[in-house]
Amino acid sequence: MGTYNVIALESVGKVVTAVHWTYTNDAGSIGGIHTLPTPAGTVPIAAVTEVVSEAWLTATLPNTSEELDAAIAARTVKPNEPTITYYHTDVIIPT
Repeated sequence: MGTYNVIALESVGKVVTAVHWTYTNDAGSIGGIHTLPTPAGTVPIAAVTEVVSEAWLTATLPNTSEELDAAIAARTVKPNEPTITYYHTDVIIPT
């Protein structure tokens, strides 16, 4: 089983609408942007922590950790196979 990491949150006004996330295990990582059901919760946006946003993500993400582990395993790069790594540098800070 891997771990979830919340990279950034998107918001409209004072409502969190999406979570940018990664899931990492020993074989690699996978991630994306997950749109939350609205409203995501009753926590004021100023009080949203990584723990709160991870709870929202894991409660609403349609994939289980087992499915994410399988997806990572299916796309694991073979030795000497060329790879491209993309680093997303924009950070969205809720206001």
